[in-house]
Amino acid sequence: MVQPLHRATMPADVAVLLICLALLLGVLSGQVAPPTPPTETTHTVTIAAGDTLWDLATDRAAGRDRRDWVHRACELNGWSATPLLQVGQTITVPDWRAQN
Repeated sequence: MVQPLHRATMPADVAVLLICLALLLGVLSGQVAPPTPPTETTHTVTIAAGDTLWDLATDRAAGRDRRDWVHRACELNGWSATPLLQVGQTITVPDWRAQN
């Protein structure tokens, strides 16, 4: 005949099981760190006569889509639309040449 489990040991068994599960979850969650975003190289550029963001992108987009580069330059400078650049204006631009 099967003997019934002692009720006094059941809560202790459950507690040990819960502690082991908590430790296992802690170890596993520590091993999955979020990826570190790549650092972005930026430069300050002083606009000369005839400069456009498109021209700057040609030199600095490193073969990537120049539209993405222009969009990122607008983000870096807090512009909601592509601005009319002024001679002597200083802007921050991404430089993707170093990231290839």
